Amino acid sequence: MANTNSGRQTSAGLETDPSREIILRRHQFADFARRLTTCPPILTDTKRKRFERAEKILAVLGPDATLQRGYTITTDVDGNVIRSITSVQHKMRLRTRVSDGEIESTVTEEQARGAGERLVEKAKPVAGATQPT
Repeated sequence: MANTNSGRQTSAGLETDPSREIILRRHQFADFARRLTTCPPILTDTKRKRFERAEKILAVLGPDATLQRGYTITTDVDGNVIRSITSVQHKMRLRTRVSDGEIESTVTEEQARGAGERLVEKAKPVAGATQPT
């Protein structure tokens, strides 16, 4: 009777040598360890750059930038933004933010513009300025 243990076989072929398996696992472990130490700084750097981009966008589009361009933000005393003349009433107190401070005012008159009409004041001529012909 032949010794079947000396040439062990499995359905998948010859069994693997345990020392080769250990070497393979050590290489995999070393690769995982390398990736574990290099990935967090890369991820942190990526997140920091994304945050800085969002910060720059906010600086351009945010309310403070709008105020710096000459616009105002008007709210009622509770801080609700006034978006329409229908939001105000006679003698209502308002707060208007400008680039360098805040103005409190009281509504004395409301004037809605008609469809397609724009409320634009005509520029008054400056003394000594030449007028277009």
